Amino acid sequence: QGGGGGGAGDVRVVHVGPSGESELVLAHLVEGMYDALGQLMGGATDRNMILDNLELVFLLIDEHCDGGVILETDGHKLSSSVLLRDEQEGRMGEM
Repeated sequence: QGGGGGGAGDVRVVHVGPSGESELVLAHLVEGMYDALGQLMGGATDRNMILDNLELVFLLIDEHCDGGVILETDGHKLSSSVLLRDEQEGRMGEM
């Protein structure tokens, strides 16, 4: 389960990496993802909230890494990027 304290629900953040990868790097990735999830979900990271907002979760994964390349680890920057991208896609749908 990710860190971040607070009312952790029944959601786990898991990263899979090569066996030679540093555990600290993987832990840093998990913390960033969990922090961003908490911000995107308003602090309620339970299963129902995640399923109701699955589109945002997929956008978060896309902003987090691409093809095994880490793009961003800071939770605040990740959530800001996801919200900006979601807003832009909403505008394009209105056209």
